[in-house]
Amino acid sequence: MTLLSYPAAARALSVSERTVERLVSRGDLATVKVRRARRISDAEIDRYIKANTQAPASVVPFGSRRSR
Repeated sequence: MTLLSYPAAARALSVSERTVERLVSRGDLATVKVRRARRISDAEIDRYIKANTQAPASVVPFGSRRSR
């Protein structure tokens, strides 16, 4: 397990550091306290991504719609 700083977690999620701070304050991302610093585990990043991944909308194959 790797523990990430807020900037590293932001890069992993492709968001700003402020967004990571908001996710943590809302309880969407759990942190680990290491001395006086807070860290986010890579497993927590993976869990957050899986929990917030949406299935793609149904796609109509090309040419299946007929124009009227």
